[in-house]
Amino acid sequence: MEAVGFVELLAAPAAKRRWSDEAKGRIVAETLVAGVSVNEVARRHSLKANHLSAWRTLARQGKLVVPEIAGAGFVAPVALPEPSGTPVTTPIDLIIGPVMLRLDAATPAARVVALVVATVVFASFVRLWPYRMELTLANYNISMAGGYSSLWSTLLISFETALIGSVLLFMLALAQRELSAGAARLVYFLAIVSVGVPGLVLGLSYVLSFNAPGPVLGALYGSSFLIAICNFYHYHSQGFLTMVTGIRAVPQRLEETVLCLGGNNLHRLRDTILPFMAPTLVSVFFFLFMRAMVTLSAIIFLVSPQLSVAAVTVVRLDQAGRSTQAAAFSVCIMLSVLMAMLAMRLSMRLITRRAATAQ
Repeated sequence: MEAVGFVELLAAPAAKRRWSDEAKGRIVAETLVAGVSVNEVARRHSLKANHLSAWRTLARQGKLVVPEIAGAGFVAPVALPEPSGTPVTTPIDLIIGPVMLRLDAATPAARVVALVVATVVFASFVRLWPYRMELTLANYNISMAGGYSSLWSTLLISFETALIGSVLLFMLALAQRELSAGAARLVYFLAIVSVGVPGLVLGLSYVLSFNAPGPVLGALYGSSFLIAICNFYHYHSQGFLTMVTGIRAVPQRLEETVLCLGGNNLHRLRDTILPFMAPTLVSVFFFLFMRAMVTLSAIIFLVSPQLSVAAVTVVRLDQAGRSTQAAAFSVCIMLSVLMAMLAMRLSMRLITRRAATAQ
């Protein structure tokens, strides 16, 4: 008996049909007739409904010409050609005393910001801006509005904000991993909801809550700790997102290995989590520090005659007509932030070098 073999028949894929723009326009026009659905027209022309919907979107954007037919509900928009010629642009004038710098409208934003900062630095060395342009260092001899005491207070408040915020955000991100999915989502939502609260509203809320008689709330009002907590809550959404992103980079298997070798949670934290989280912790620390150095809206209602911050001092000097001293104080704030940025870069380089040595 002869063996009977099996023959497998493979059907070649059907060729993809290409529709011209004119045909697409006619088909889209059929969907505009009252009482006709997109699915009905799609079946009529052996099309997928999502493809036909995409063609309708092109027609609404004016990228597809749709002929007018009887019963159509609306006329498709027509794309008008852009007017020819050079667009009218307004130049940017930066006036520095008798000198005026005219910048093109296409000047990069970074260059404009650099020129504004340079103007503030230059104004801090001018006798009387913009009338007496001779250079002097007298503007840095500030005795009004408490002198430099608010700058030292701001440095202390910024350090408190960075330290408290980094520790609390690290603990929050670490605890979120151990929660159930529903509880973790709730914590995540509560942690980022403050990003939608304006600083002015936040400051007023703290005033209404803590400017009250009492042994606890009343004692906190006017203290650097309360301003630090307000700063932390104002910016903790960005810090929390950064901390969550950093803690996700910690290998779960490495943590399990430490526990399998007899280590406890303290060993897991010291040997696996902290080494991977060190760059993130440094970044969040200096982020909170630098933001607390320049913030104004959230804490302007929390300052007192005994305790002020640098940003409020700049406003007071400018309102008193001492614009050059306000510029000098602003330069001191910028130098403090630049020093913090330099310290962050050095810390990052040290962490990277130690990690490379450990490997």
